[in-house]
Amino acid sequence: MERLDGEVIAIDFSTGKYFSFQGPAADLMWLLQSEVPRESWFEVVQEAFKSLATLEEFTAQVEAFISELKSLGLVEQTDWLTGNPTALPEDYERGAWESPQIMVEDDLADLLVIDPIHDTGEDGWPEIKQG
Repeated sequence: MERLDGEVIAIDFSTGKYFSFQGPAADLMWLLQSEVPRESWFEVVQEAFKSLATLEEFTAQVEAFISELKSLGLVEQTDWLTGNPTALPEDYERGAWESPQIMVEDDLADLLVIDPIHDTGEDGWPEIKQG
């Protein structure tokens, strides 16, 4: 997972899928990666966005986002978080809050699942193992 200019890209090398998170979704991924406890998210996000959903709407959107991340295998449940609430990165201009979205792509899957070090044989690279 890498963040650049307000966008997070994550790659699952076992499936070849890659995921793009922009705007609010990228900020929630930053909070996850920074291990900020979820009960602090609303306060942190509230300071960064011009308009924000109510706490109830925000919580429902975050729960749906986390649920989708879990179903995609991108996050796991944990009971310990050590991060401190802090301001979001200032790497893009924020507008109004929007429900966080995950963009899933698999157009490079065949290339991303190839292991160039271990899948090289006498015939060169890439040598794709069958079945």
